[in-house]
Amino acid sequence: MSKISFSGIIKKEIFILILIIVVAILTYSNHFHNSFHFDDSHTIQENIHIRSLSNIPQFFYKPEMFSASPSHWGLRPLVTTTLALDYHVGGGLDPFYFHVSNFVYHILIVLLLFVLYKHFFTKIEHQNDWIRTAYLFGVALFALHTVNAETINYVISRSDLLSTLCIVASFCLFVIKPGLRKYYLYILPAILGVMAKETVSTLPILLFFYVLLFEENMDLRKLFIKENLKLALGVFLSLLPLTLSIAALQYYTLSMASDLSAGISNPILPYWRTQSYVWLHYFIAYFFPFNLSADTDLSIITNPFDTRVLSGFTFIILLIIGIIKTSSKKEWRPVTMGLIWFGVALLPTSLAPLAEVMNDHRMYYPFIGLNLAVTYALVLFISNYEEKNSVSTWIKPTILTISLMIPAAYAFGTYQRNKVWKDAESLWYDVTLKSPQNGRGLMNYGLTLMAKGRYPEALDYYTRALTYTPYYTHLHINLGIVYGAMGNHAKAVESFQNALKYGNGNYLPDYYYGQYLSDQGRKIEAKDFVETAFKKNPYHLPTSHLLMNLYAALGNTAQLNTLVDETLARLPQDEVALRFKNGNVQINQSTSIDVGVDESDLSAQKLLNLSLEYYQQQKYEECIKACQEALKLKPDFAEAYNNICSAHNALGNWHLAIEACEEAVRLKPDFQLAINNMNYAKKQLME
Repeated sequence: MSKISFSGIIKKEIFILILIIVVAILTYSNHFHNSFHFDDSHTIQENIHIRSLSNIPQFFYKPEMFSASPSHWGLRPLVTTTLALDYHVGGGLDPFYFHVSNFVYHILIVLLLFVLYKHFFTKIEHQNDWIRTAYLFGVALFALHTVNAETINYVISRSDLLSTLCIVASFCLFVIKPGLRKYYLYILPAILGVMAKETVSTLPILLFFYVLLFEENMDLRKLFIKENLKLALGVFLSLLPLTLSIAALQYYTLSMASDLSAGISNPILPYWRTQSYVWLHYFIAYFFPFNLSADTDLSIITNPFDTRVLSGFTFIILLIIGIIKTSSKKEWRPVTMGLIWFGVALLPTSLAPLAEVMNDHRMYYPFIGLNLAVTYALVLFISNYEEKNSVSTWIKPTILTISLMIPAAYAFGTYQRNKVWKDAESLWYDVTLKSPQNGRGLMNYGLTLMAKGRYPEALDYYTRALTYTPYYTHLHINLGIVYGAMGNHAKAVESFQNALKYGNGNYLPDYYYGQYLSDQGRKIEAKDFVETAFKKNPYHLPTSHLLMNLYAALGNTAQLNTLVDETLARLPQDEVALRFKNGNVQINQSTSIDVGVDESDLSAQKLLNLSLEYYQQQKYEECIKACQEALKLKPDFAEAYNNICSAHNALGNWHLAIEACEEAVRLKPDFQLAINNMNYAKKQLME
């Protein structure tokens, strides 16, 4: 009879697990076609190395293959390999396949938590049928938690997903199958995880406390007794193979990074002080995930007596007290373990003074522990109450209803956050509301406005961003672009020069200033800047394309052929390089080239400026007519086609907009404004 009952419980658990996964799929059903964001640009969209599976072996020893940006070069080969596989399966940069992978990694973690949480929930001695399956409440909460949407929607944040998956896999192998420890199989997932993110270095600490609490039956209040210290030393030594394996591989990956200090730009003591408040923020967000921001505006808190710092330190003290207190009783030790997990998982981003003091997507790994502590404590409290008191008939239905309502509420919040992550406009608009003092957020929302030709509004957001980030290189680049588009060339040049001044060796100011000079017909000057950008970063494909066009315009055949061959060696299917290789692009053979602007070009530029004025006055038909007149004087005027595209977008003529922008991009493959306008029109057609 007991066997039948046990079998029935197992079937019930499996059914509920399947139901949780189905609900998770429905919850994230609106996220699979969301855009790339943030660092996705240089690690995925501009990263030519993920476009060939033959590069996979090199991902493990060539840091430049992780990103198109030299300041982000490093080794995360597991991440880069999965990105290359997504690119191959999807046949290109289709976000759908990348989002599917992220979601699959999340579901794999949920499946492991099904095993891990069940292991901890068996510590409750007085169990009935509903207590035996109550751990599934914790599994459901994590699977659907609103905060996790910040990690799952952000494609390159799969580094968090993959490292967490490997940590949980190693932890499960260690605690569920103790007999296999002698074979050190639990080390293998950890080694794999190091190749995704540095957080795996916390695993030995988690296992250390697990052994002390559950296998050595230690009360942490008595940790510093001589005998217990010897015991703790023995546990530490038993975990030495794991610790040394992680440390050796981590040393290798970090030593290959181009600049370990690239993401570290905050003073250490104020940073640590601020982290106390960040920990409190994360803890509260578990219960009330109402004010999530993709890019927060929290900065270093310099005043040690700031109420946020004091409340943060108070929270950490209470957390430590809670850990020590709950370790005194065996049945409460899963809560101890969960709280330790929460704190230990936050250590890597709390100790290293990173440029961003807080990121909501960092909560994914710590929440595995906090979720365990909270759900186990709730179930244990209810179990103890039920044992000591006669329970009314309405209590259990009420508990069941609440246990369904809470995951449902999180699922609803997740579905709404997926909408925010849909595209750049929705994401960055949300950031401007949640983090109004974030200069990067203001700038990026301005970018979405500029992409739609709303230049005055974009300029307003850029100007506001200057208040908070006056030395932000990318902001000055975008100011240069928008001033150039508005015909204010003096301000454009000033902005590009500021970008160069604050760039600190960044290749982008040289590239964009070179592009601007090229658009103005100053091709010899442009060539010098673009060549500088290329020297700084030969893997940035738009730089190579622009330089090819400049060499062709200036008749530098030898340099053009060399650059084409180098580009095809890196990316054999590059269409721009192939066009030059196959002679489909006319090369100016004159040795003395007049790079000035002729009268027709000047007239065309005046008409283009006139079209912009019409656009700003919402006279879209007149804007189109002015551009058509400009094209009669200068048929290859890509900017005129782009303005036509913008005007048709404003009128809702999506097909005509796409047609105009396609011509602009054909004439000028690296014309980002035209690309953005074209993508906007295509997206509107799909909706």
